[in-house]
Amino acid sequence: MAASVYFTIQNNKQYQLFYTERKNRLDPNYTAQLYPNYSSELLFPVQENYRKRRDYSIIGGLLVYLLNVVDANVEGHLIHFDASDKLSINVLPKLNYQNYNASLGLGLTLDFK
Repeated sequence: MAASVYFTIQNNKQYQLFYTERKNRLDPNYTAQLYPNYSSELLFPVQENYRKRRDYSIIGGLLVYLLNVVDANVEGHLIHFDASDKLSINVLPKLNYQNYNASLGLGLTLDFK
């Protein structure tokens, strides 16, 4: 969750900076450029890239939160599940005979004591 919040904040800051720079360059009196290496035409794709990253960070954070809710719900339902030593499962090799043919397989044994 912390990583999602961090990346959301950082990408939003960059988005706002590029948005402000694009808006300021529309003013003919604006001379102090934050990003002189970027042309005015290149600012929009970069701005949109940061917007997409911000949106993906928000979606990722929501998915992590949703997984936490689902995990808590499953854990809440399984709190009374009997996981003592009285329950066991054994998987052992087994040799089967049918009509004078032998075949090798696995046998599954569940023990409830």
